[in-house]
Amino acid sequence: MLPILIPVNHRAAGDMMFMIGQFGSAKEVVIAVQEAAERLFQSFATYSEETEIDDNTDTKPIRIRRNTPMQELKTLIDLSAAG
Repeated sequence: MLPILIPVNHRAAGDMMFMIGQFGSAKEVVIAVQEAAERLFQSFATYSEETEIDDNTDTKPIRIRRNTPMQELKTLIDLSAAG
């Protein structure tokens, strides 16, 4: 769940990450943070402010505002310190 939520710039995603960090398994959080950090460092060069998500319907793709790489890094640090 965390790898999906980390790049999303939305209050609900932040609230869910806070709850996972506070009440989730510490081992699972550490593993998810490590994996997300590896992906984040690879993505610094290819950062795009908006990403299109195809929801497999006949409507237009949803535009989701992404966190900047620095915001994602801050989120990872906050998750590591939670609990």
